[in-house]
Amino acid sequence: MRCRLCHLGQVLRRRFRRWLILGLLAVGLWAAYLELVALADGGGGGGGRGEHPLNRRYGSWSELAKALGKQDSPMLDPSLQFYLPQKLEVQNQVHRRGRSNSTALENSSSWRLEINGQVNLHVFEDWCGGSIEQLRNNIHFPLYPHTRTTLKKLATSPTWTNYGLRIFGYLHPLSDGEFQFAIAADDNAEFWLSRSETISDLQLLASVGKTGKEWTAPGEFGKFKSQKSKPVRLSATKKYYFEVLHKQDDKGTDHVEVAFISDMEELYKLTKDPYFNVIITDYSSDDMDVEEALKKSSLRSYQYLRLTGSFERSAGLQAGIDLVKDSHSIIFLCDLHIRFPGGIIDSIRKHCVEGKMAFAPMVMRLNCGASPQQPDGYWEVNGFGLLGIYKSDLVRIGGMNTKEFREKWGGEDWELLDRIMQAGLEVDRLSLRNFFHHFHSRRGMWNRRQLKI
Repeated sequence: MRCRLCHLGQVLRRRFRRWLILGLLAVGLWAAYLELVALADGGGGGGGRGEHPLNRRYGSWSELAKALGKQDSPMLDPSLQFYLPQKLEVQNQVHRRGRSNSTALENSSSWRLEINGQVNLHVFEDWCGGSIEQLRNNIHFPLYPHTRTTLKKLATSPTWTNYGLRIFGYLHPLSDGEFQFAIAADDNAEFWLSRSETISDLQLLASVGKTGKEWTAPGEFGKFKSQKSKPVRLSATKKYYFEVLHKQDDKGTDHVEVAFISDMEELYKLTKDPYFNVIITDYSSDDMDVEEALKKSSLRSYQYLRLTGSFERSAGLQAGIDLVKDSHSIIFLCDLHIRFPGGIIDSIRKHCVEGKMAFAPMVMRLNCGASPQQPDGYWEVNGFGLLGIYKSDLVRIGGMNTKEFREKWGGEDWELLDRIMQAGLEVDRLSLRNFFHHFHSRRGMWNRRQLKI
């Protein structure tokens, strides 16, 4: 009798465990069903359809940040808004109010990050061809790039092959004025600028090629006429949307860079100097109408001289010197690609003494891809091509050497410096802040003839 009772107890325990397991499975299936129904109806935690889908997918903000940081993360739907928690106060204040971190998350509001001095960079990988049209044929372009990141300069050289780039953002001009944009790339590239902050107003201003076979060297902005834009008037009170498209194949040294040039009008507006005169000698340039641009500017005084033949630096400078009739005027010799600080005129006047001293300020040469806003370069300690001197002193030492330096580029500044010193004049040297020489290559700058260096 005792054995039968023991056997019956064992049977009941086994059956109880089985019923318990079946009951738990039934509860789990029912809970899963209810969750699916809630998700299908747009519910989920009382948020309804207003709850962000990302909040249902990730358990914490740190987990979400890690997921978004992966390069292979799929692009989110553009209609989604990204919510971040408000900046929490110190923990003791939160605890005093009896509120937890979860409560703070529920009360979060939309948050937008403004990144000044940076632009968006989207990379489209593993796509052959060197033309922008081939980039547009990519099924992932423009919404689904492989990589999303930012740039601090409008220049990059990833040293990759078979890829495309889309760089976009907003330009915030530091001052009102006319700007000329230029682009260089290997292979094809395009620079688009909107006349407002909207994408619908985009216009193509500058480009490198269309077939995928065209390319330039870094800093070479004069190889193709299409590389430079016409002067564009921008306002410091507005922002302008822009895009740069670049396509690289499997050959060559990949790079793309965008530069802009502001005319001397900005310096005149800043100084309001009535004795500030601009002299430009032009060797038959055809990329823009320099004389027309000067007429439309607000410059009070300027002179323009168009020269013919191949480029000769010494002869061009001497032609400009000859236009100055007052022997007691100060002449400042300079080239293009220079960014002047606001106090340059006053500095030249202070450091030039007629019959006694000339002034050779030291310029900072910007490296490829650098800009005055993000300066990266070196002081030009061995260059004396930027020189301020009285017209009478320049005439006394013989002016520029136009005989020995006709087709040879370089060295004319040292030769002029030697004659200045031999005449008993001192040369004041000073490193000027915000005095920049923009990067450019020498190849392709001079027309019709390769100059000897």
